[in-house]
Amino acid sequence: MDALLTGSGGTRLRWDQLPERIRDEVQRRLGDRVVAAHVQHGGFSPAFAGRLRLAGGGRVFVKAGSAAHDAHIGTAFRHEARVVAGLPEHAPAPRLRWWFDDGDWVVLAFDEATGAPPALPWRRTDRDRVLAALTALAADLTPAPKVPVPDLDDENAFPLDGFRTLAAGPTEQLAAPATEPLAAAPTEPLAAAPTEPLAAAPTEPLAAAPTEPLAAAPTEPLAAAPTEPLAAAPTERLAAGYPWVAAELATLASWEARWPEVAGGDTLLHGDLRADNLLLTDERVLFVDWPGAVRGVAWFDLVAFLPSLMMQGGGDGARILATHPLTAGVEPAALTAGLVAITGYFVSQSLLPAPTRLPRIREFQRAQALSAIDLLRTRL
Repeated sequence: MDALLTGSGGTRLRWDQLPERIRDEVQRRLGDRVVAAHVQHGGFSPAFAGRLRLAGGGRVFVKAGSAAHDAHIGTAFRHEARVVAGLPEHAPAPRLRWWFDDGDWVVLAFDEATGAPPALPWRRTDRDRVLAALTALAADLTPAPKVPVPDLDDENAFPLDGFRTLAAGPTEQLAAPATEPLAAAPTEPLAAAPTEPLAAAPTEPLAAAPTEPLAAAPTEPLAAAPTEPLAAAPTERLAAGYPWVAAELATLASWEARWPEVAGGDTLLHGDLRADNLLLTDERVLFVDWPGAVRGVAWFDLVAFLPSLMMQGGGDGARILATHPLTAGVEPAALTAGLVAITGYFVSQSLLPAPTRLPRIREFQRAQALSAIDLLRTRL
């Protein structure tokens, strides 16, 4: 499977590329000298992320990033540190030992986890473990711990408005995205729009999602909230790359506008679930990389995870959505609004130019967008 579709689209810093003062401070806080560093490949960040082996035999996992390499990395790492520090002890996430911020570099140190990301394409046993773990995670984090995160229904803090912004029209022409073809994208254009219009968005308010805590037992993205303006995504590339979306954009924007009505909830969500943000140990599933954490409706992590799961060979997203415990009893229109919102995110982001140090992220988002569209068309 292409490295892109396994969630490996960035060029990470090495340990020896970090400033000497940062390496010295890390070793001072660890109380030992680093004798080996192994970069953790995968993900879409230029920051350093790796396993450090210490002279005394200890091991630790460290992330370090600077605004010089990514304008948003400092904000993301600070947010992640505050979230992970506030997780309950039993939460399935590596423990944060310490973190520091010198105004430029932000560094986080975690207990090293012994697990590995899921093998791709997905194996059914791994997929089923993760889907069960999503339900348990939502139960563990409902009500949400008192950590500073945005609310999913607050569009000023966490906008999922890609279709509405595209429908409003571009404000300027952006450079074309990477032209390298997606390994997993269809080799033929998307099927033409249906001859009959899509079902209109509900005219009555959607039923609110359940407010009672999830029952304990046997839920990517979300990708993190957009960090680049969507308004400039050109409609010309939309029509060329996503003809069905372009034909039905007004209806999709109408559905998306209903999303804030059902997004509210009291579950702490990971917000960016993909295979490369998971570790499987012999005993349990660990959820790593929390900079996209948000508070909202319990089933959203599942909905946001399905596009990447499908794209990486994880099976029938429609069946999973229909049978997963987190969606039991949820108003179907609410699920559709959530799926429209995350599809709009992936479509609109994929039309933006790629950051210099993340040249293939738009291809990865396009692959997720195509899977999300396939799933969405089973519901509209």
